[in-house]
Amino acid sequence: MVDGAIELSFCEPFAADELGADVEQTSGPRWREFWKATGDIQARTGDSLTLGQSGLGVTYERIDQNVVDERSVILVFAYVDNEQSERAWFDFADATEARPWVHSKAAASSEPCTEP
Repeated sequence: MVDGAIELSFCEPFAADELGADVEQTSGPRWREFWKATGDIQARTGDSLTLGQSGLGVTYERIDQNVVDERSVILVFAYVDNEQSERAWFDFADATEARPWVHSKAAASSEPCTEP
């Protein structure tokens, strides 16, 4: 998260018809969708996408980023042909100033695609 925006980095080639992200809530339903993008989404190794901005084939977005903060837990999912193809879980509480990139499965690093 940089200046309140979430940047998603792709550490391997990636393709999807839909990307979305849910944030874990402390009250009400456990998860709340806060971002959704559709299109011919194509990413190469090292590409990044800032949620709320266009790029990488995103043609439609819905975002309610004010529900996410530096202590949030989010679930990012991808769909191909209406079937879930990928899913990753990120806990922003794992981030530090020296290790701002949060990886799936509770880890953080200084660079987006380096192992913690």
